[in-house]
Amino acid sequence: MSRILFLQCFRPRAPGLTRPRFDQQIGVLSSTLRGAGHQTFLIPITQFRAQALPAEVSRKGPDFIYAVIDGTAVDLARLTLSMLKEKHPLPVIAGGQYPTVMPSTALSMPGVVGVVVGEPERSFPAFLETFYDDQGGVPVPGVCMREHGRTTRAVPAPLVEDLDTLPFADRELFGVTETDELFEIVTSRGCPMRCAYCVNDAVRELYNDSPPYVRRRSPDNICDEIDAICMAHPDATRLHFSDHAFVMDYAWLRDFLDVYEDRCGLPFSCHVRANSLDEGKADLLQRAGCDFADVDVISGSNFIRNEILQMDTTRGQIERSFALLHNRDIRTRALNYAGVPYSSEITESDTVRLNRHLRPDVADVRVYYPFHGTKSAIIAREMGWLSNRGEENFTAGKSVLDMPTMPAKTIQKLARRMPGEINGLGSSGIWRAIGRIPIAPGKTLADVVTFLTNSRAKPVPQQRR
Repeated sequence: MSRILFLQCFRPRAPGLTRPRFDQQIGVLSSTLRGAGHQTFLIPITQFRAQALPAEVSRKGPDFIYAVIDGTAVDLARLTLSMLKEKHPLPVIAGGQYPTVMPSTALSMPGVVGVVVGEPERSFPAFLETFYDDQGGVPVPGVCMREHGRTTRAVPAPLVEDLDTLPFADRELFGVTETDELFEIVTSRGCPMRCAYCVNDAVRELYNDSPPYVRRRSPDNICDEIDAICMAHPDATRLHFSDHAFVMDYAWLRDFLDVYEDRCGLPFSCHVRANSLDEGKADLLQRAGCDFADVDVISGSNFIRNEILQMDTTRGQIERSFALLHNRDIRTRALNYAGVPYSSEITESDTVRLNRHLRPDVADVRVYYPFHGTKSAIIAREMGWLSNRGEENFTAGKSVLDMPTMPAKTIQKLARRMPGEINGLGSSGIWRAIGRIPIAPGKTLADVVTFLTNSRAKPVPQQRR
């Protein structure tokens, strides 16, 4: 049996973070491998570590490296794998978001012998069984390799239709301790939406959009996992359901929350799509103990939201969702992007005005980042707006786009200023001027107000995007 080292390559939203982040796909794959007798380990790669990483890899003593590459860490992964190839010439399989949508490029990275495309629970264990075969291995569905100098076709293994057949995620792999209080739960796979800023659309095309692309775990299976978490971690006090499709299916949501209320009852937060929330679903969330919801606002401009980002969400649906949640004392975080292709200072003002009307408990404004394989990134590339500035700008909150209507520096300033304007420092020119008063190097009064406003909220898990 093999010793497999996961390299989790990603850029955190906040600088200085080096802890691994929970990833359901890695966790389930680790449990699958351990069930087959393999040993698994994980090292987070959030920055290039030429000095410390080789020694850390030596201590793990892996036979194989599985590099999970996020779309924000492509260059970081390439540098890391190049360095490890010299120090530890081990076979590397690349998997995760970026290799799935860009398999040929991932296969060209140093030391990479194969790329897992799509869901890995069937393909990667099968690849391990054949890799050391005397005949040089047998082609495995879902694993893209080079044959005679050419890349084999990226055909994913069939989707796992019954998610209850999968083991629970290996949370200890991520350094979870007995004193951790908040746990992320994933209840489904796939999303019916086709938002242009998300890789989901590209993944759906890999599977020819064949049903059932959106799959859900049974209520009892989810609650069994929660029971296991609570037994192993007695300090667990709340949960976060991170699926973007969590509230989209009324029948499933009703059945799940009925079982959850009876068996678990911990307070929880979740992700809500504004075009899928109604009174019945809001009542279910309130009754079962939901006290916080992330809602995708993204932009106050209907053109940006629906024509460019293809969210299929109206302003009326967004307003109704916030009203439904606030009326049930469910606190909200509005998720917004600054610097989306074709945006301008006018559209960003629309976003501020919409958020001020919505009155979210937390106004989260993020600089748009063009993930590889997404339709909005293709738009930016075709328009010639993609710069050569590096992916480290993701963590720094800086734009990598150069648009005539929105220079990168303007986007960064707006993103930093918008939360303060949403929270009350932007209703007039006087307040805008006061908000810009410097009170520390690089900090204004608006920055302090934004920090204090956001710190009022109880801790909730950060979203991946």
